Amino acid sequence: MCLETLDAGDQSKKMKFCTSAPVDRNRGGTMNNGVKRFRGLSLNEKTEAIGRAREVFTSEMPHFMVVVHPSYIHPGSTVSIPMSFAREHMKARDGDAILSREYDGGRRWKVKVIVNTDPGTSSRISTASFGIGWKDFAGANRLGVGDVCAFELVNSSPGAAVLTFRVTIFRKR
Repeated sequence: MCLETLDAGDQSKKMKFCTSAPVDRNRGGTMNNGVKRFRGLSLNEKTEAIGRAREVFTSEMPHFMVVVHPSYIHPGSTVSIPMSFAREHMKARDGDAILSREYDGGRRWKVKVIVNTDPGTSSRISTASFGIGWKDFAGANRLGVGDVCAFELVNSSPGAAVLTFRVTIFRKR
């Protein structure tokens, strides 16, 4: 399959991309890189998933929950950290974090924390996410669409160089 792109302003600027990988044009099929496409979650499905997790999860530690979306379990994926949590408990700069699974023999995964700040400021966080290393965590824990991850910040001292989160996973039914 080949794809040719044209610059609308200059017809002489053409780029051609070709691949020998099979392409399934069925929306529910596979993409040309072989990764299975999944339907996103509806608001109702997300609400139900978080509700099930909240019924059984309690913590005195600062924490947040994330429902696993299809985009969270593919290569190159990042996972958004709620802005309210990031602003209250994180520094306004990139860094490292450790994700640990107490119930999985204490395994630990190092992930990059990506922090963006509002334009014109260096301290007000606009977005935060887990980046490099997340894919390893997701794969090792066989995360699936609709699972819920509860992240507890276990070292909340403002000067902590590396954040440590204890992660509890609630599987989709």
